[in-house]
Amino acid sequence: MNNTTTIISGSLSSSMQALRISTTVLGILVYSTGFIGNFLSLLLFIQKELRQVSTGLTFLLLNIFSTIHLLSLIVEFLDTVFQVQVIPNAIFRCQFILWLQNASRTICSFLAATVSLDRFLRSEYP
Repeated sequence: MNNTTTIISGSLSSSMQALRISTTVLGILVYSTGFIGNFLSLLLFIQKELRQVSTGLTFLLLNIFSTIHLLSLIVEFLDTVFQVQVIPNAIFRCQFILWLQNASRTICSFLAATVSLDRFLRSEYP
């Protein structure tokens, strides 16, 4: 009975390790793709011609706050996966990063809704 428990817990441990590694690799791929996409969007929306459009500045702000959100996620990712603490004070890190993630997510949602409203108004009342 004890030997079976050891075999099951050993296989469960190796399965969890494989899951952790695959999650880490997929997380790095998704994060790096998102960061590259945000950087390319930032290069696009910095151009003066696109800032002349009604939603150009809104898209630029949306891109900036999305990048801030991605940077706050990497602090949490490094701490969770690699146990690297970018901000040494744990209480401040938890409160500040959580606040920053929630604030940037809320601002991004507000800006996306603003773009949708502007597009709707421009299509209905040209």
